[in-house]
Amino acid sequence: MLCYLASFIFWFKNGTKPAAWISKGRLHIRDGVFGTDVIHKDLLESMRYEIGHKRAVTGSNADEAEMHILVIKMKGFDEWTLPIKDLIEHGPDLRLYKFIRDNFYNLKLVKK
Repeated sequence: MLCYLASFIFWFKNGTKPAAWISKGRLHIRDGVFGTDVIHKDLLESMRYEIGHKRAVTGSNADEAEMHILVIKMKGFDEWTLPIKDLIEHGPDLRLYKFIRDNFYNLKLVKK
């Protein structure tokens, strides 16, 4: 019974958290169940959203899945990529891209 209760609390806590949100000039992007990536707007130099990338599917030698990528340049750092693997939450109709563009940073959409 305790296991079921803990499981429900864990599910409810994560199920009520949005996929992405903005708080105090920081963009928070939920990455799966446990992780959250944070981007500080005041440190942001440039950012673009790329679609059309592929990644290997775990447990398969030939299958590939679509993956979106945020390419980010922060002041004082080299450009780096943030893979957006949770396309169930972020991918449909480019939800994450539109959310960032409309509420946080006017980023470009690049099709690879």
